[in-house]
Amino acid sequence: MMRLSLFPSIDPAVGYEGFHLTGHADFGPYGADLLCASVSGIVTALVNTLTDASDLGEAVSTKVASGDVAVRLVGTLSSTQKAVWKTLITGFALNMEQLQGQHPKHIEISNGGQHDRI
Repeated sequence: MMRLSLFPSIDPAVGYEGFHLTGHADFGPYGADLLCASVSGIVTALVNTLTDASDLGEAVSTKVASGDVAVRLVGTLSSTQKAVWKTLITGFALNMEQLQGQHPKHIEISNGGQHDRI
């Protein structure tokens, strides 16, 4: 099972301050798991956009390993950067919630709590 922890921010302009995603979907055989491939595509697109296709790179910390991805804000953002971050992280959360709704036995999502510092 994949477990996604979303970490709400106290700043409503940011939405979430980050997330931690662990595990594997176990939806299909290794190398042919379409659910795992879907989540991997969503996560890769988000991480690449945050770190390489936006000016948020310095303000975002990422940890990416097999079955373990963490992303969090580590710097101060301008109001424009907050809007970009919030749009991207909210889009990610919505995509994951949609997949979780379709595959509740394979994806678990929680909000809140403290996350590991990366």
